[in-house]
Amino acid sequence: DILIGKNDLTSLSYLHEPAVLYNLQVRFCNQYAIYTYCGIVLVAINPYTELPIYDTDTIHAYRGQAMGDLDPHIFAVAEEAYTKMEREQRDQSIIVSGESGVGKTVSAKYAMRYFATVGGSTTDNWPTSHGLGSGVSWCAGHASHNVDLATPR
Repeated sequence: DILIGKNDLTSLSYLHEPAVLYNLQVRFCNQYAIYTYCGIVLVAINPYTELPIYDTDTIHAYRGQAMGDLDPHIFAVAEEAYTKMEREQRDQSIIVSGESGVGKTVSAKYAMRYFATVGGSTTDNWPTSHGLGSGVSWCAGHASHNVDLATPR
């Protein structure tokens, strides 16, 4: 039984490059799902268009949910980091990597928007109005532990 279109690549019957690429293609082209897990890693495909999956209602839907409870999403990763930061009182990192122009900054901004919303910011468009650098500073200054959104170069 070959599992195609699954939201976690580790559940594929064959975990090799053609199966992974085909699964991502099916999810993106047939289901328009831009996020897929590979274990604890979130794979994102940049759709190069605005999607209605980043609103406040979606943020609240992911709040308190464990990774895997809902569809793969940057908010699920952000919630995991936020919850562990609160529960374990330890710094957390989300590493956003990829080639130039694939949407790393946008993904990081969505994660920062999640943190700002669940952390009590009153401005709905906070990350875009303050910029990502201010967001990192804001988290460092307003959280008991830092959340580091690193982009390796």
